[in-house]
Amino acid sequence: MKVSDRRVLLIIALILSLTLILGRSNTSITKAIEKPAKKNMDMLIEVSALISSIKYKEARRFFEENYDIIKDNDMGLNAYGFLEFHIFKNYEGAEKLYRGAIGLNPENPEHFKGIGSIYKAKGKFKKAIEFYEKAIELTSNKSKLALNPELALLYKEIGYCYLKLNNIKKAIEILEVATRNNPYSIEVNAILHRLYVEEEEYEKAYGVWKNDNLINENVDHVYKGILEWNKLYKDAVRDRHERNHLKMAELYTDLVLYDEAAIEYEKAYSQDKTNEDIRNKLDEIKTYLLYRDRMKSLLDNYYQERCINGEVEELTFYERIKPAYEIIAPLFHETECNSGATSIWIENLNKEIEKKFNVKIEVIKANGSMLGLHHGRIIDKSRINFTLWGEEANLTVVTLKNMASNGLDNWRYKKGGVGGWSSNSSEIVRVILDDSYDTMLQLASLYNADEVQELRKRFGVFKMEKEKREPLELYYSPEIQIHFVTKQANINAEEAKINNIPEDKYQGYIFDKIEKDYSIKTTIYAHESQHSIDSKNKVRNTWLGESEYRAKLSELAYGNMQFLILSGCYSSSIGMEVNNTHTKANTQLYKDIVQYIYDNSGKYSQIDIKTNILAQLNKLSEDDIRFIAIEIYKKNYGMSFRSDVH
Repeated sequence: MKVSDRRVLLIIALILSLTLILGRSNTSITKAIEKPAKKNMDMLIEVSALISSIKYKEARRFFEENYDIIKDNDMGLNAYGFLEFHIFKNYEGAEKLYRGAIGLNPENPEHFKGIGSIYKAKGKFKKAIEFYEKAIELTSNKSKLALNPELALLYKEIGYCYLKLNNIKKAIEILEVATRNNPYSIEVNAILHRLYVEEEEYEKAYGVWKNDNLINENVDHVYKGILEWNKLYKDAVRDRHERNHLKMAELYTDLVLYDEAAIEYEKAYSQDKTNEDIRNKLDEIKTYLLYRDRMKSLLDNYYQERCINGEVEELTFYERIKPAYEIIAPLFHETECNSGATSIWIENLNKEIEKKFNVKIEVIKANGSMLGLHHGRIIDKSRINFTLWGEEANLTVVTLKNMASNGLDNWRYKKGGVGGWSSNSSEIVRVILDDSYDTMLQLASLYNADEVQELRKRFGVFKMEKEKREPLELYYSPEIQIHFVTKQANINAEEAKINNIPEDKYQGYIFDKIEKDYSIKTTIYAHESQHSIDSKNKVRNTWLGESEYRAKLSELAYGNMQFLILSGCYSSSIGMEVNNTHTKANTQLYKDIVQYIYDNSGKYSQIDIKTNILAQLNKLSEDDIRFIAIEIYKKNYGMSFRSDVH
């Protein structure tokens, strides 16, 4: 099975936080803090390398041995605290580190959020709310724009706490504030939708569902299946006199919303306890939900131990998750008995569960080394046709959402994870990550000068002393990444202006462009079509990363939002000799781009080839980048593939 590292905007989210470099994504844009010494930065990079290699024991030891270096840096303490809290479940140690960070910088909401998360994990929900509210107080005045995904995430946490305190009314009230700050938050929408259904507020539930699925009835939708679902839902809500619990249960079953379906079947059965069909359907759905929740619990334990103990934990993976399958196996009589290998039994059950419940369950090794289970609702199956370099690709794109599990990467970062994978040359599974819309909305805000200024203040922590760089030298700088994403945001804000979009709608306009033009049409359609064409033509690779290199070139040549593509290929490992497929591909891509500009300087008078070219790429246009990608591809491979190209 070939796995594509399609972490939707995960690399782009790097510019939004220090802590992604330390092994998790964090999209807070907060008050500037002191610039660390070079040895501090070197240490953070070294810890990042350990965490990237899933060497958490070594990372912890490194923090312990170098505590004197980070004890005066609040974000260093925050990152150490996250490691202790999330990976090692050392709540007391983590709280001490977060409180140390607060002592150094009491204006950073991330530290209060960290302590709130500890109290939430300990079941002390009232105390958790206190710290989340302090984080909100520090976040509220940061943005003057209409939508604020940071606030939405904090209100989501408070809403969850009120749910656990069994204060449903207050939970709904708080979650409604969250949706006003970010109507696209997948996690908030999922909770609020379920609560509205429980309270029989179906019109409100439908409104949340529309936002969650990005439905604008004035324009076409990229997913045809979603439009069919929208009609079903709209008709059910509109027809009040015909609406009843059984019909709503059947609707939510069709929409693959089984928590809501269970609520409605329960109510329908309480009204007609002689109806065995309702009872049987309710039992089936409850069985699935028990299986799903048990699976999540088992995987949480596995992922934690995999992070701490390493690859040896993978040897018992199938046995670890077997208890969840024993819950659901009785629904499938032909596979109920496990008479052979557990892995084969589970794989067979996964196929049956997919057919019956319209979910996708797959055991894959992300990046070829991290075994995990991927489990989400199927919200769309589309056939696409894409032509690249004179070759045609025909793909089935299966889109998943509301993931019960998205693998080890997702668990350890608490964001990101595998954004897609292909099991054969004609199918790609795309995952809509729970946090991806939050990140997109954050990026969509960067056309605004105040937001960019806050971002630049934030990245005072990263800035190194300027060094003289050779023209072709590759190196990482968050300042360069900021240039990429702000350039893209401004390009699309100018488009919005030309299209007479009101300025208070720019965020939504750019968000929509990122989702459709970048996440779907570029990182899925163009990128995966290239992999499909390579597979069909049995293209042989001559160096590690070459297949990803071709796919990334195709993104630049045939995709949209070229500066986001560049940002997605730009990370702290750029130019390093790291034995990783994507790192090799990204480095070669940038090498070839700067070399082409150097060799063809007459075409790009805006670039001074006597100084570092990489730092000047934001001076180009989207069309410049597209042209360069085409020329590089033509030089390396010709305009069309042949099976004997190598």
